Amino acid sequence: MQEKELFKKLVEDDMVNFNAILMKYYSELSLTEKDIFVLSSLTRQLTKKDNVFILEKLKARTKIPEDAFFESLSNLTEKEYLTIKKDVNPKTGKESEYFYLDGLYDRIVYLYLDMIKKESDKLPHTFEEKVSLLYEKTFNKQMTIRDAEIISRWASTNQFSYEEIKNAILDAAKVGKYTLNYVDSKLLKKKVQEENNPEYEATNKIIKELSDKWKK
Repeated sequence: MQEKELFKKLVEDDMVNFNAILMKYYSELSLTEKDIFVLSSLTRQLTKKDNVFILEKLKARTKIPEDAFFESLSNLTEKEYLTIKKDVNPKTGKESEYFYLDGLYDRIVYLYLDMIKKESDKLPHTFEEKVSLLYEKTFNKQMTIRDAEIISRWASTNQFSYEEIKNAILDAAKVGKYTLNYVDSKLLKKKVQEENNPEYEATNKIIKELSDKWKK
């Protein structure tokens, strides 16, 4: 997973506050306070480009009572947040134990992406939703059936862009006109003025000619 590799690099290059991330997601990760102590100590070691696992040194650094320390190690390995593997140490030529936190990175990235998706799902996506939200925020009132009909017409006819409507709503609020009837009349008036402008017609003609060429 590309996101996991990027997150792993940020952690191991000491470019993020990993301890703060663990505190933020400790509940979703089912971590105890002791687990966080152990993981924080391991990540500090990783920032020094060292992933050799030496049990006694880790236990001394965390300063956790022995029973709680081993309970935490068991918890982290059981959840596959911490993986310990034996391999030949290239510096000594002897077999050593190495630790990896890839399982933990995977889980944190999943939680973060899931949070973004949920936040995104709350945002308005359709034209009608965006205009309705803008209306209610700007005018500070609920829409009427008539308002909904106007927005629906705007959406179905494609007569005005969202930016045009947004500017018209903001302009209406500035002069104390809190109705879409007023906004609609202003938009229609502006459209008529533009269509009666020779420059507008000439520009429209060029756009149509280019569009026809692209379709061929």
